Amino acid sequence: YGCVLICLKSVPYYEQVKKLLQTSDVQSALKVFEQNNPKSSKDYTVKKEEFNLEAGWTLFTNLEFSHVKEFFIQTNYDPRELLVLLAEEIGLKAHYKSLKQVVEDKLKNKAQLAKVKAVQSKTLLEENKLSPSEITPGKPLLDMEAYISEGKKTVYILVEEKRRFLLRKHDAKIDANKPITFLHAKASINVLSFPKAQTLNEILNLIDTSLIRLYIKGKELNRLYEFLSKVEDLKCARKEIEEFLSVQEDKDECYVSQVCRAMLNDRYGNYVRALEIWYNLGLNALVARIAHKEVAKLLKTQVKEKEVVMKYTRMLFAFNKDEATKMLAENENIRKILTEEEIMGYLKEMKKHIPDPVSYTHLRAHETPEHLVCRLLLEKKKKK
Repeated sequence: YGCVLICLKSVPYYEQVKKLLQTSDVQSALKVFEQNNPKSSKDYTVKKEEFNLEAGWTLFTNLEFSHVKEFFIQTNYDPRELLVLLAEEIGLKAHYKSLKQVVEDKLKNKAQLAKVKAVQSKTLLEENKLSPSEITPGKPLLDMEAYISEGKKTVYILVEEKRRFLLRKHDAKIDANKPITFLHAKASINVLSFPKAQTLNEILNLIDTSLIRLYIKGKELNRLYEFLSKVEDLKCARKEIEEFLSVQEDKDECYVSQVCRAMLNDRYGNYVRALEIWYNLGLNALVARIAHKEVAKLLKTQVKEKEVVMKYTRMLFAFNKDEATKMLAENENIRKILTEEEIMGYLKEMKKHIPDPVSYTHLRAHETPEHLVCRLLLEKKKKK
């Protein structure tokens, strides 16, 4: 009689977890982990944090960006490991594997796997071992640029979140020179060339400088504006950023770098220069609303010179007459600079130079033949 001998080999649970994570089956990996690590055990918290970080990096490498944050934020992850994925954009000279390379490698592997599955399915169909209804379509692949964009957003979110966490945990002044340590995972993409323990000040300096550069290069106007508006104690390398802004402003579309320069001038007390930049930006439709808002804020809170108030209030009148009038009449800072007579005289002058807005219907009703010809020619040109 013939016999078959089957040998069963026990696979350590951490190897099972590793293989499940590599296939992005996080729930199954978590189940195996929980089965082998009861919550009552002394080292459960440490092991759970390690698991979460491994899961986060594995999902990142597999381009499953939508689930990365929920695992990272439960750990003491190192923001530098995320920033070096965009080393070229933030000006780091050390060689690291970039986000673009991560995406390229993974898409290449996914494409190869899809081809193998297609060949296998075709073979099984030809051998009648599989019916067409049993073939499950794979998840459609995004293009490379879409993956890179999603990866960058994930980096932005996690790095900003880590900055907030560090300032909640540490006092920025008392702990400025305190060495900060982080947890690292085997699944992380790069080995850092930074000193293992940089100070809090050095970490914040790297984060702030890097985020500003990334937001400007990516033309992330809203992210940059929100970041610089909310961060109270900015730690960026001022000289480095000034040099970077000068380079960026030589390019065609530099409004994001101009916004940054205006906000930095405001932050460092150069209000007149900030107003000049905001005034020019007010002519750009993409930035006009922000520019007018910032001019109003500076006039209400910082400006002390009468001629400066008069000059820049004119800009606000052209944008929103009612808001400008209200500001002149009610703001305490301005009422300290201008007398009531000066304010009333200024309002009368503005009313002469800036007419009340009229509706499109009103304009059409009073349209002359010459205006009609001009309008039709312009409409024709737009259609072309």
